[in-house]
Amino acid sequence: MLTDAPQAAQIQVPDRDHVAAVAAAEVEALLRVVRDLEEEEWGLPTVNTGWAVRDVVAHVAATYQEAAQFTTLLRRLWQAGRRHPEISRLDARNACQVEELAAVSHEALTAMLAKMGPAGVRGFRRIPEVMRRTRATWFFPGANLPEDSLGYVFDVLGPRDPWMHRIDICRATHREPELDDHDHEVVALVVRDVARIWSGAPVLLELTGPAGGTWRVGEGPAVATARADALEFLWRLSGRPGAQELEVQGDETTGATLAHLRVEF
Repeated sequence: MLTDAPQAAQIQVPDRDHVAAVAAAEVEALLRVVRDLEEEEWGLPTVNTGWAVRDVVAHVAATYQEAAQFTTLLRRLWQAGRRHPEISRLDARNACQVEELAAVSHEALTAMLAKMGPAGVRGFRRIPEVMRRTRATWFFPGANLPEDSLGYVFDVLGPRDPWMHRIDICRATHREPELDDHDHEVVALVVRDVARIWSGAPVLLELTGPAGGTWRVGEGPAVATARADALEFLWRLSGRPGAQELEVQGDETTGATLAHLRVEF
């Protein structure tokens, strides 16, 4: 067992410039997938309930648009509570995004993503510190975040949400995701969140694949080792169906707790 593995709780969120670089790399990775889509693939269903591939692209493009144009986010939040009062404000805003772009062509959606992706990254980058300290739940009541701040939304979820939706699209269209160093950084901040909400006995987490790594979760000697492909582990943490089982050696209770953990994406 690797006793010198880094402590996941000590992973630091990078500074704004580094976060922007990771986010920009994700924009480019997503654009490569979207530009490669065949016409018939835009209508394929994804694991996101009720959303086809085109709806996922619309959601991500609209989210970048909101980062570049904050008034657009405020407008959609205002519409969300009136159009969909039966669901959470976050889900309602997402629904409004997809509805607003429902008639937009695939070519126009791709062009919107190409324009608004980099603009959104710049928008996240220039958000002032006082706004970063603002509670995220003022905008999205009921959101279950390990850190209730817009800074967390901008710097952590900002790259993470499109990253997971890129995996959604790849799996819906039977593509193998292209992974590089920025994918590893996204995975590491997910593991950081796992450590922040972890209440079980210490565990050694070994995530395989190009985006993986090994971390200690919890204080003290690990009572179990959990192994999984990095993408499969994040797929499970997001609550998406069909994730591969964790391979657990040692305390089975700890492994079961880890298998049922959920993290915000």
